[in-house]
Amino acid sequence: MRRARLITLFHTVRYLKAKQIYYRLFYTLRKRVRKAMKISPVFEMEAKGLPLTLKESIAPLPSYSDGTFTFLNLAHRFDEKIDWNFSEFGKLWTY
Repeated sequence: MRRARLITLFHTVRYLKAKQIYYRLFYTLRKRVRKAMKISPVFEMEAKGLPLTLKESIAPLPSYSDGTFTFLNLAHRFDEKIDWNFSEFGKLWTY
């Protein structure tokens, strides 16, 4: 089992650049040192953004009303039975 893991690791690492391997080791060691010394990073950045407010810009329109389907600004009324293969307005409208 251990040999299989080493082979997998080799096949993964062989495509990495030296810089990528260096930083992978650096961050792994830094994490272990911080954990051993019980140091947690301190983030002291002030929030400079404004609160997000969403406003309704366009009222949603119903796509089906009283037997009439409206899609892509094209409307068609089915009187008795809905024709699910209606192709007069193209494949996207039918889909």
